[in-house]
This record gives sequence, structure tokens and C-alpha cells, in this order.
Amino acid sequence: MKKIISLLISGSLLLAGCSPSLDTQEIASEKVKNSSSTTTANSAKNVPFKARAQVAHLSQQQAESRSNRVSKVSYNLTFELTGEKEFSAVSEIAFDLSDNHHPLTVDLNQANIESVTVNGTEVEINYNQWFITLAKESLNKGHNKVSVKFSRLHSTNGEGLHRFEDPVDQKIYLYSHFEPAAANQMFALFDQPDLKATYQLTVAVPTDWQVISAKQESEIVTGDKINTWKFPVTKKLSPYNFSLHAG
Repeated sequence: MKKIISLLISGSLLLAGCSPSLDTQEIASEKVKNSSSTTTANSAKNVPFKARAQVAHLSQQQAESRSNRVSKVSYNLTFELTGEKEFSAVSEIAFDLSDNHHPLTVDLNQANIESVTVNGTEVEINYNQWFITLAKESLNKGHNKVSVKFSRLHSTNGEGLHRFEDPVDQKIYLYSHFEPAAANQMFALFDQPDLKATYQLTVAVPTDWQVISAKQESEIVTGDKINTWKFPVTKKLSPYNFSLHAG
């Protein structure tokens, strides 16, 4: 029996002795709303840069700061899944950056990083087991491409890429669960819901496995021991909406 893998973002005019008309009141109210909205938007756009704290979770200020700088994100993800307790992967992240005046962080939880490449050049790995810090000198204003090659233990707590060994059939099943912000337990990314992105996925698995993701596979390249499942590019998704199930 085949295993099934489910890899399964000024005012009103007041006349003396008169109250404003209904139309004037509505116009004034609308101007107040617009002024408030503009103030809020400008406030969000002007979030000052502050070095990210060396802690596991992203603060609201850091999330706002990053989303103001990063746009047009896409992920090209490659996984090698064997059923063992550890998996290996490559995250390729393409994005636009509004400025390169400051470092930028990429989320990845508890991984063993083999290499980090930024815009075609392998860079020194600056990693604290929660996120990678990319030096401003390696970043472009405009388009950037980052590649992170790593390995990681499967999660066993129901988050990230969870590994489950069925006590009845003794088979291994894998599934992803990313809510609210656990995609970083499976791959390197900007793990916040407002930074939506497209995803393209390639998964190498044993020949008796099946793979399911956010879209139906476009191709399966068969081999003697390993099959490679290829999936087309998704529409833009928040990280927690992407999925991969297998087994």
C-alpha cells in the first residue's frame, strides 16, 4: 500500500447662529475618517528601524518594519523526505526591498544551516537558531534572491512539518501545520501573514510515497528508489495557508 503524504496574507463651514446641515456634517465626518486613516497609514510607513531582539518570536513593530521594506515575495522550495527523523531542504526566496540601509532577517527555527547565498554570493552565516540576519552590504535596493540550504529535525508537536509513526501499520506520515506562525519550523521565509507570496514546490520521496500540496502535482519524475514530485506555482498565500502532506 502506498504511503500518503499530505504536504497538505478642515472641517465644516458653520454659519453664525446656525447648525451645520446634514450634508456638511457628513462631509466633515468623512474628512475626519480620511485624516485618521492617513495618519494611521503614515504611522505604519514610518516605523523606525530597530535591530531585532534575539528572541524566538517576531514583535509587531518588527513585523511592520519588515513588511514596509519587503514586497513581491516568491518561494521556490525543495525538500528531500526519507521518513527518517531529519529532512533536508533548500529555500529560495525572491523579493523586492525598498531600501538596503539596514540588515534584514529571515525566519528559520532550529535548523542546521549548510549555506546562505545572497544575490549569487555565498555569505557568512549569521544565525541564532530562530532567524538568519542578512547584512545590508549583501542586499540590493530592488530585487534580491536568497537561498538557504539546511537540514532540520521533523516536528513532533503538531507544528511545522510533523512526523508521525503509526503504531498500527508502523508507517511514517508527514503533514504540515503552520498556524499561527510555524512555517519557520519547515523552511526559511518571512513568517508573517501580511507578506503573502507565491510558492513553487519540489519534493523527493521514496517511490512508494505520495505527496499532496496546495496544488495538484504537475509532474512526477520516477527513479529506482526516489520519485521527485513537482508542483506548479500557487497563487499568493499567507504562509499559514501553504501546506504539504505526505506518507
